[in-house]
Amino acid sequence: MGTGGFNAGGLIFRNFKQAGSGTAQNITSTGTSYIQYGVNASFDGSVTSSSPGLLFNGSVFNGVVNCIKTGTTNDASLGNNIFNAASTFTNNGTGYLLMTNSGPDAYNGDVTFIQSGTGAVLPNYNNNSTYAGNLTVGSPAATAITFGAGNGTATLSGTGAQSIGATGSPAVPVFTRLVINNSGTGVTLINTSINVSKNLLLTSGLLNTTTSYLLTMLNNSTTVAGTATSTSYINGPMRYQKSSAGVSTLNFPIGNSPDCRPVVLTIAHTSGNLYTYQAQLFDASAAALGYTLPSSVDVVSPVHYYTISRVNAASVNQPTAELSGNQTIQVFYGANDIPADGGGLTVVKNTYLNPTQWIDIGGLAGPESGTGAGLSGSITSTSSPTAFNSFSTFALGHKLVILPILLLDFTARADNDRVDLGWTTSAESNNSYFTIERSKDGVNFGFLQKIGTEASNGNSNTALNYRAQDLNPYAGANFYRLKQTDLDGNSTYSSVTSVNFDKKQSLSVYPNPSRGALFISGADKSETSLKIEWFDISGRLLIQETIPAQSGAARLDVHVNNGVYLLKVISSDGTFKLQNVIIMK
Repeated sequence: MGTGGFNAGGLIFRNFKQAGSGTAQNITSTGTSYIQYGVNASFDGSVTSSSPGLLFNGSVFNGVVNCIKTGTTNDASLGNNIFNAASTFTNNGTGYLLMTNSGPDAYNGDVTFIQSGTGAVLPNYNNNSTYAGNLTVGSPAATAITFGAGNGTATLSGTGAQSIGATGSPAVPVFTRLVINNSGTGVTLINTSINVSKNLLLTSGLLNTTTSYLLTMLNNSTTVAGTATSTSYINGPMRYQKSSAGVSTLNFPIGNSPDCRPVVLTIAHTSGNLYTYQAQLFDASAAALGYTLPSSVDVVSPVHYYTISRVNAASVNQPTAELSGNQTIQVFYGANDIPADGGGLTVVKNTYLNPTQWIDIGGLAGPESGTGAGLSGSITSTSSPTAFNSFSTFALGHKLVILPILLLDFTARADNDRVDLGWTTSAESNNSYFTIERSKDGVNFGFLQKIGTEASNGNSNTALNYRAQDLNPYAGANFYRLKQTDLDGNSTYSSVTSVNFDKKQSLSVYPNPSRGALFISGADKSETSLKIEWFDISGRLLIQETIPAQSGAARLDVHVNNGVYLLKVISSDGTFKLQNVIIMK
């Protein structure tokens, strides 16, 4: 069907049905006329139209739609339309083209909105629209297309991969309310950034961003951070703006697939000047950055770190300007992070003045879920022992454990077919009992025996000796550690010691204590290298390395901070030596 010469009044398709997908509709009107699709109209074929006025008031389009508005009138479509194929809506005129003034629209194919004149394009203005395909915008560089400018919501609800893109070089589109509800592989920003002015809701699927194409939450917009177990999040960097004085909470539901690791910032500004925060999670070792550890921290995350930058309205980096007091960060952790329990965690960061030095900004554990390898939760900084008043690189750290007892030694020695265990304390405070735990692999420990304290009321300032036996040790390696529990129910662990029933060990490690280098002797003279593993006093692996050996001897340069460690020296045949080492540089 085609029309021509229609230049006044309305061409209204009410209770109209066009059957046959092969029949194209080409409609053009001029002058002061308008075209209205609906109420109760359907089109099986493609529809192409150009008209001064353009309204969509309850129609179903099964074919491709390409409709252009050219006039000066402000056209507010009622909505309740379904577009099942690719659709393009262009406003060449000076009046606005408004969609969904009183009812929702559904776009089941790709959709493009283009503003080429001064008249605005206003998708899903007052109601929800669902977008199941790709979404593309085009507009002048100084004029953004705004989705949901009234009370509307844009919901990206595809079952496969979706994208948000742009044609030409438009202004960054604004989503007043955006819902990501993608059950496929997520939504990707391919050649445009997007802004959210009021609310972002992540219900299903990822929103994939890059450093070139980001999501920005505008001032006073809201979203929920989620947790480490959330499956819908920003997969890449995102930004948050603040242009108000006082305290604001900025939620960053970010991750790096397959890990969701949100952060929450509580920020205090002294003025209403605009600052933009950008946060990104890296699935990479914070320890590998090589920054110096503070004395209160024994290890930083081997799997994750964050960068959080802060710029002013001119995009100039401002890590501290117009911040008031100490800030707060809440970091979420999951199964592959470092905690054996959240209570041992802290938050570390570097500073722009000293970028290769971690500082400890403290940590207060939040609620946890799961146990063991499935543990997840969050930790919130306390600005103690060091203030948090600038933005840079952040990571989880583990607090250096200080036992409520002074443990002089913990030994395990083979005695025929049993193991003699012994330990000595020089002082005890608030101690209740010890639990001996045993392991075959040095990682997974189980209960062996409970020994009560010999200290009166749990307190002692004199040396106390303890003895126990393992009457049924494993064949091969046996690893032991002490779990000390105080009267309040809190527990800490000793270092790990071991006995091997397979092969007598002749390796020696000295000097002990060491001031920076260790020497190993007694290895097989055919060995050309030895594998080295360092563990902290709770049995957590810190460093793995291989060192050269010659004539049964080797030199080991120490790269850990002062403290007590378990050193494992492994020969090529799998036999090994375990020794507690004290480092005093």
